[in-house]
Amino acid sequence: FRRVLFRSAPVYDAAVIGGNTSLRPVELRNLRWQNVDLIAATVTVQRTKNPTSKRVVPLNASAQAAFARVLDRAKVLGFTQPEHYCFPACQWHRIDPTWPQKTFLNA
Repeated sequence: FRRVLFRSAPVYDAAVIGGNTSLRPVELRNLRWQNVDLIAATVTVQRTKNPTSKRVVPLNASAQAAFARVLDRAKVLGFTQPEHYCFPACQWHRIDPTWPQKTFLNA
């Protein structure tokens, strides 16, 4: 049960973050750790579906807590470099922090 929870937790946290920040799924998938500032409680959205949507998004307590959980998992896996994706790709049970998650449907 613990392993299943660990695997499905990123999807839950992505839903919490998306619901509390109004980030589009593509914006959420393309967030890197260099774009997340948990101390200032902000996320800088760089990659969007149109160039005019680049912005700084404030984080409420729920979104901050979800990002903290995502960061804790990244620390366990060793994926906390600024250029690493917050939601890295996982294919064939191999996680690659240098590529973004393609979809949360099978994360």
